[in-house]
Amino acid sequence: MYLFSRGIFSRITAVLIFPAILVIFICCIPATHLQSVKEGPDDNSKAPKFKALVLYENGGHHIAYSIEAKKWLDKLAADSNFAITYIQKTDTINDAFLAQYQLFIQLDYAPY
Repeated sequence: MYLFSRGIFSRITAVLIFPAILVIFICCIPATHLQSVKEGPDDNSKAPKFKALVLYENGGHHIAYSIEAKKWLDKLAADSNFAITYIQKTDTINDAFLAQYQLFIQLDYAPY
């Protein structure tokens, strides 16, 4: 119980476990889903390989987790060339909105 009451477990999760799980998910996405942006033969631009949508709460007792996860996701997106969008409310989510994204991450949003 000491680990949970002091918040040590949530820090360990944010720093070690979450990145490993996310890498596994990203690596398992079929290549056909990652090629949402088609580049022409002469196009040398760095268009994103795919778009990810992240739903998270900006508060509560998991705020440290969300802050660290966003930093890590932003670095991963820059290094791996994918676009990432963060939202905090579900009111904009519908089929048309989700169709823009190839990856959905429910970072820290009830129900868990």
